[in-house]
Amino acid sequence: MMLATASRSASVNPDDYAGSARRHNLALLIASLPNVQMPYSNGRCTSSSSSIAKTSGIRTRIVTLTCCCLIATLFPRYLPAAKWSVEPYVAAGAVYNDNIRLTIGPHDSVSGINLTTGINTRRETATSFVSIDALANATRYSDNDEQDDLNEQIIRLRSNGEASERSRWRVDGRLIRDTLLRGVDIPNTDDLDLGDTDVGLVDREVRRVRLELRPSWTRAVTQRTSIRLDYRLTDESFSDEEGTGLQDNDTHVLGARWSKKLSQRNSVSFGARIGRNRVPDTDSTTDDVSILGEITHVFSPTLEGTLSAGFRDTTFERGALEETDSGTIYEASLTKRSELTTLLAALRQDLNPTGSGRVVETNELRLRYRRRVSPRLTFVLRADLFRNEALVGDPTSVDRDYAQIWPSLRWQWTRQRSVIGSYRYRRREFDADDEAADSNAIFIG
Repeated sequence: MMLATASRSASVNPDDYAGSARRHNLALLIASLPNVQMPYSNGRCTSSSSSIAKTSGIRTRIVTLTCCCLIATLFPRYLPAAKWSVEPYVAAGAVYNDNIRLTIGPHDSVSGINLTTGINTRRETATSFVSIDALANATRYSDNDEQDDLNEQIIRLRSNGEASERSRWRVDGRLIRDTLLRGVDIPNTDDLDLGDTDVGLVDREVRRVRLELRPSWTRAVTQRTSIRLDYRLTDESFSDEEGTGLQDNDTHVLGARWSKKLSQRNSVSFGARIGRNRVPDTDSTTDDVSILGEITHVFSPTLEGTLSAGFRDTTFERGALEETDSGTIYEASLTKRSELTTLLAALRQDLNPTGSGRVVETNELRLRYRRRVSPRLTFVLRADLFRNEALVGDPTSVDRDYAQIWPSLRWQWTRQRSVIGSYRYRRREFDADDEAADSNAIFIG
């Protein structure tokens, strides 16, 4: 089963970790995302200037997340002197997949060696928290396999702190460079990845760069009421996408929410949001206005549930054409955290931007479950199920069902080494196809 080796956390005195040394550490994290020249060969332009523009866009995304990391890391008022914890890790193992492209056509199984390296840097005080993860994943397949080697990278930022006695800030973000054949994840995290439904969209190795940024600010008005402002940016770009119908796109969403705590166990909130998705190459935009209400109930100190529902009004524009659509949105979530068990589950219906260049209605179920069976053995289950439906235009390449179930067992061999074995099942079915594509994968090392 997969052998993972991680060094112990290293605490660093802040006096010895100031100035240029602090920036150098962040530079090491960003360096894990290689500077890749990505040709712009989508059938519209193949000039060197377009290639430079593509690469410049990728660098802009890196700089954007880097600046957020620097602000969250270096702002002295919100992050007083504290120790840093630095934890590098490496994992290696053998992989097998009987349909890696998730295609209904002829295909062969593939096998190879997987290597994952990463580092987590965090800093925590009584009033703030910052965590930065950087990970690089590489899979080398056997010479007799037709599948090209795969490489993915991800940088993730999580941070929050007190802006004043009554207000708090939070900044979360991810910069992902992967392919649509499979996603990339940071081990031992509980991200639900709500809204990311592009994996499995095509059965070709199309390179994707995705930036997600979610800053928010919350202020307590009284002891029981508060207001929150939040913003969400999603930016996707593709390379080698010629003939796939994939389109670069970006989405901006601005929201405001009022919340009131009714009792120790119950709270309610009401909010509104406005969003815009742009697809520059097709000169199309999607504008969305939504209102929703939410109730949260604390069942116990370790179990909490949330239910939200509302309405949306959506306008689609492409050139001189304009269409409108309206509908409902909802989300039900459950969170349990105890000494032995972690459970996160969400059922959601909402609009999502996709690489197809259109905003679709998505119904999705996400589950993350972790159970410590014994002091050395841990069971982990990940499940992702969603359905996408086009609201306007031709649904042939959009309407589909996707499912992924990913159980794994981890044996803590020593303090710094663990053995992992996992099985991953995927299924994809387009409404336009007569059959579904299935994939079975095993990870052992």
